[in-house]
Amino acid sequence: MLAKHANGFSSSEVDADQVARGYREALQARGAGVRTFEDLAGRLELPAGFADALLSPLDAETRDTIRVWLTHHGAWDPAATQLGIHRHTLRNRVRRAEQALGRSLDSPGLRAELWLALHREGQ
Repeated sequence: MLAKHANGFSSSEVDADQVARGYREALQARGAGVRTFEDLAGRLELPAGFADALLSPLDAETRDTIRVWLTHHGAWDPAATQLGIHRHTLRNRVRRAEQALGRSLDSPGLRAELWLALHREGQ
């Protein structure tokens, strides 16, 4: 079932116990000016200053390293190959990023935030 906002904006498909989430998605769709929540894909924008604040502790080399590593879904060998470095060097750079950020890159949430911030930076 789809949760629909009164003005015709809809969520992704939800079960009866997920109606609250569906309603929130419909509101997000309305706020973005699209008809369905799925239409938001690729249109999410970070709040002003978020990317700069998140990335500020990272130097250019570390940003590039994390961008490549995330592009390879955290796979060490292909990312190291693309960067032209040894995988242990890559691991050290990722650890350096974690220390600078004060957070673990094992967190899918942080990875998503970094991906969005790096994507915004590259625009």
